[in-house]
Amino acid sequence: MTYSVKNVKTFDTPDGGGYNASFYCGKTKVANIHDGGFGGCIEYDWTNREVENDFYAFLKTTKIPDFEWDQEKGGFVDIPDKFITPTDDLFVNNLVNDFLDMKLLKRALKKDVLVVKYDEGTVHCTGDKPTPELVARYVEALSGEEDKNMGILNSLPFDEAWEIWRNR
Repeated sequence: MTYSVKNVKTFDTPDGGGYNASFYCGKTKVANIHDGGFGGCIEYDWTNREVENDFYAFLKTTKIPDFEWDQEKGGFVDIPDKFITPTDDLFVNNLVNDFLDMKLLKRALKKDVLVVKYDEGTVHCTGDKPTPELVARYVEALSGEEDKNMGILNSLPFDEAWEIWRNR
């Protein structure tokens, strides 16, 4: 079973932000979801009781990486080799956050040539609009031994670029 979200629409609230989205199991829509941005739980409008029961049964058998706050990175990072059983809110919010981050990455890949420094885990924008020719020139420019810790995200398949982007 693979769960995902689509059609995520965010909005501002006095307490931060909220969202509405469609929730899928595989290719089948199983619920509309809503986070009102008021600190409460996610609200689900399930298509039927069976898909709701299946989701909660799935959660009981699912493990995700445990995480902690990293002051230096200014965000949460995974704790290596430590896993937890997620709550429904944590699981779905991770899907929503990944969806929004992927959208950001897709936009950035169209707007800028993105240079990754593998040893630092950072991504930098060059300010250059990526064209196939320009990306190829950047890749060529980083082909020397002294540049082996650098790469161009625009030259990678999206899945590889995403893994680097989300772990930066």
